[in-house]
Amino acid sequence: MVGENAGGPPADTTGGSPDSDPEIEQVRRSPGYARDCGLATFFLAFEEDLRTDRSGVTLADYVDAIATSRP
Repeated sequence: MVGENAGGPPADTTGGSPDSDPEIEQVRRSPGYARDCGLATFFLAFEEDLRTDRSGVTLADYVDAIATSRP
């Protein structure tokens, strides 16, 4: 079973709010949340941001978060 990171970048169209964590923090925390919920892994919502400089999150950040979160 897999899931998707909670929240999104703060914007009217994302479900995020001004209180949402920045995407980089969502990437860093989501693997732990997924593990705590018994999920095998998670998908990053707004994955297109991994290939732009919009959010400051890179594909390497995502890979690192997955690789370093294994128990």
